[in-house]
Amino acid sequence: MDKNIIPIRNRKLKGEFTPPSDKSISHRSIIFSAIANGSSHIYNLLTAEDCKKTLDAFRQLGIKIIRDKDKYIIEGQGLNNLGKTSKIIGCGNSGTTMRLLTGLLAGQNNHYILDGDSSLRKRPMKRIITPMKQMNAKIKGKNKDQNCPLQIFPSKLNGISYQLPVASAQVKSSILLANLYTNQETIIKEPNPSRDHTEILMNYLGFNIKLNDDKIIFRSSQNFKIPNSQYTIPGDFSQAAYFITATLLIPGSELLIKNVNLNPTRTGFLKVAKQMGGNIKTRNKQFLQGELRGDLLVKYSFLKGIKVNEKLIPKMIDEIPLIALLGIKAEGITEITSAEELRVKESDRLAVIRKAFNNLDLDIKMFSDGFRVYGPQEIKNKTYLDPYLDHRMAMLFTLIAIISDNGAVLKDSQCIKNSFPNFFDKLNKVIV
Repeated sequence: MDKNIIPIRNRKLKGEFTPPSDKSISHRSIIFSAIANGSSHIYNLLTAEDCKKTLDAFRQLGIKIIRDKDKYIIEGQGLNNLGKTSKIIGCGNSGTTMRLLTGLLAGQNNHYILDGDSSLRKRPMKRIITPMKQMNAKIKGKNKDQNCPLQIFPSKLNGISYQLPVASAQVKSSILLANLYTNQETIIKEPNPSRDHTEILMNYLGFNIKLNDDKIIFRSSQNFKIPNSQYTIPGDFSQAAYFITATLLIPGSELLIKNVNLNPTRTGFLKVAKQMGGNIKTRNKQFLQGELRGDLLVKYSFLKGIKVNEKLIPKMIDEIPLIALLGIKAEGITEITSAEELRVKESDRLAVIRKAFNNLDLDIKMFSDGFRVYGPQEIKNKTYLDPYLDHRMAMLFTLIAIISDNGAVLKDSQCIKNSFPNFFDKLNKVIV
C-alpha cells in the first residue's frame, strides 16, 4: 500500500512517547517460556508480525498460549517435549524466528521444515548451519545451505568451541539454544560484542553461563529444569531511535521517551548521536530482569559530522541508516565503514539507501561496507521511495519525507507492521 507522506513544515515533536516492546527480548521470552517447566507470564509482549510468527510456531509445536488482558500465558512443556508437525513452520519475514528456532529444534527428536517469505529466502542461513553441523546437527538448506527453506532432522548434538566470523546475536543465540541438548560445554568467541539478550535471560533463569572477555561459556546439564517465570518487556531502543532522530532534526522539538531498553549492546546509536552533538539526557535508569532501562529526554540539536568508530557497528546495526539521515543534516562529513552486514538484512540496506538518496539528489558516496555523506543538505525533491518491503527502511523514508520540503510517496508502507504496527499513529500524536 502506497502512502503519501507530507512534510511537517512549521510543526515540531513535543510531549512523551513510549516505544513498542523490545522485539529481540519478546522473541526470546516466548522461546524460553515454551521450553520451561510450567506456566510463564509475559507482560508487554510485542505483538508485531515478526513476534506473531514465533508465537504461531510454538502453537504449531503444541504449546498452549493464551492472551489475558495485559499478559501472555505460555504453558511450557519442558525442553524435550515440543510436538511434531507435518506442516511447514512459516517464519514470514522474521530472521530471528528462523535462526533461533533452528538451534532449538536441532536437538528435538523430530523432523521439521522452516520457511519464510521471499525476503527471508534471500537471507544467509549458512552462518547458522555451519556451527550447527559442527555440533552434529542434521540440517539441509537450499542452494548448498545458503538459504531457506531449512530441513532439520533428528540428531545427537555435541558441544563446540566456535569463533563467530561476524558479530551476530542471532547466530550465537542459535548455538546457545542448541547446546541445551548436549549436556556439554560450548564456547563462543565474538569478534566484537553483539546484543546479549539471550545471555541475560539465561542468567536470569539460572543457567550455567559465563561471560569471560570475548568468550561466552555455557555448560548445559540434562538435570536442569528451566523454571517458569515472569517477564516484563521494556521498550525497544531500535524503534525509539526513529523518534530520537526526528527530534534531533526538527527545530523546536523536545520529546521524553519513556521505559526504553538501554542495554549497552544496543545503544551504539545513542553514543554516535551524542558525539554528533545531540542533546540527549538519560533519566530514571534501573535494572529489571538483568536489562537496563530508563527514559531519554531528547531536544533539537545542531549536529556535526563524524567518522563512526567501527567497534560500535554491532551495537547499532539496525540504526545505521538513521546515521545517514543525521549526516545529511549535520555540518561536515559523516562516514561509516565495516557495516557490510547491512547488505544481508531484510533488504540490501546500503543499496536501498543509495537508490533513495540518488533519487532525492542527495550527495552520498557508497562503499561496499558503508557510506560517506556530506552536510548540511536540503531535501527538496518529491519522489517515490521504495523500501523493498524492509520495515526499517520504510520508517527511515517516512522521516526523510516529513523533514523534506515537499514530502514523498512511500511504497508498501504496510511492511512497517513487521515490527511497529502503530508507527504512524505514534508519530502523529507527538507532532504539534
